[in-house]
Amino acid sequence: MDATTCSAEAIEHLVQRCLEALRSLPFAKKKHISGLLEIESVLHQLRAKIRAQEATLRNYADVAEIKQLLLALQDTLTLLLRKHMSISKRRYFLDAAYGKRMMLLLQQLTNNVSELFMSLSRLVIVDSIEVQRRNSLGTTKENARAQNNLAVLLMESDPQSAEAERLLEMSAAKGLAIAQNNLGLFLESCGRRQEALEAYESAVAASYSPAVTNLGYLLSLRAMNMTQGTQQKRRDLQRARSLLETAAAQGSPEAHLYLGFLLDSQGTKEEISAMIHLQTGIAQTAPKWPLRRSSPDGMIARQDFRQYQALVAQAASRIADIHYRRHEYALAMERYRLAAKLGHADALNALGLMCESGKCLSHHSTDLERAKELYRSALAQGCADAGFNLAALALREGNAHRGEARNYLKSALTIDPSHERALHLSNELNLL
Repeated sequence: MDATTCSAEAIEHLVQRCLEALRSLPFAKKKHISGLLEIESVLHQLRAKIRAQEATLRNYADVAEIKQLLLALQDTLTLLLRKHMSISKRRYFLDAAYGKRMMLLLQQLTNNVSELFMSLSRLVIVDSIEVQRRNSLGTTKENARAQNNLAVLLMESDPQSAEAERLLEMSAAKGLAIAQNNLGLFLESCGRRQEALEAYESAVAASYSPAVTNLGYLLSLRAMNMTQGTQQKRRDLQRARSLLETAAAQGSPEAHLYLGFLLDSQGTKEEISAMIHLQTGIAQTAPKWPLRRSSPDGMIARQDFRQYQALVAQAASRIADIHYRRHEYALAMERYRLAAKLGHADALNALGLMCESGKCLSHHSTDLERAKELYRSALAQGCADAGFNLAALALREGNAHRGEARNYLKSALTIDPSHERALHLSNELNLL
């Protein structure tokens, strides 16, 4: 669909296609599957909102609410597809042909919703770029804001856009704090961390609160990569902690999580404080606006919400690590399961280790089959450690399983070519 000629009628046609895909599902089954009736309700809301607009949808305000509904709809469909696959694995659908048709129809509905969302996104981005480009000429504060907004839009299509960098530098030079912060984000994403630190410092000096978290996070990363005991490392850790504590006190969930990671890296003396901050970060409601961005556009917001979810998963896994070190295995399992549910592959691997070592059951016996299942899931999600663990288990089962072990080691080294234990085992046994 051409964004420059996109009409309300064309958008409504896509909504109609979504409704038709939904209606093709057998009603007797549909009413028993949580989520489908809600999806139909949202689609009707979408159609009503589109019909209430002008003949064409030309600016951000016209479609922002529609896009937010679509975001919720896409996420609901994603969860529904996962749930259906899980139900199918448990043989809930005795009719295999029906189960396959159900999957195809749900996928078709998901694709239609995605096409609708992308059409609206392209329309808004193209129109917004034209407006912001016209407004970005000049030297006033308003021009600086337009330069920043245009840079953010350009980064949606090209995260390393040279024009976006130039615009952010111009806007930041005029003293716009949000542009200084965004310049830091841009430079950080390009791997230019020292320059990013300087940009964040400028934004912090201008009292731009999101930059406090960003600067603290980047300083903590730099410190952790330094040689232990150096004065610079101590200074960076001290300043990072101070900045993150300030941001956390101001209510930033992200700052609580980063502070928890930082404290956990300092050893057992800080593990209680680390756990408190990690739990606080998990418990706080995810922010409505992007965590480390400037635009409240739905696409960026959802991208950063997923980033937030990944942070929460990592935090849950770190809390589980602390419980495990304290021999609180039931609590460790609970947190590992939460992290695994949020997509954290290392948590699946940790659960596998607990099952293998007999710490996942009340009678402390091992459950190797369950451990293998968890390791395979972790390996499929990119955990090299899980591949090594599967190889080690295969070798324990005898020479007949050496080929199986070789394949697992290859998978582990494909994910992480420098994985020391996998390299050592493969060289020691001449498996590769």
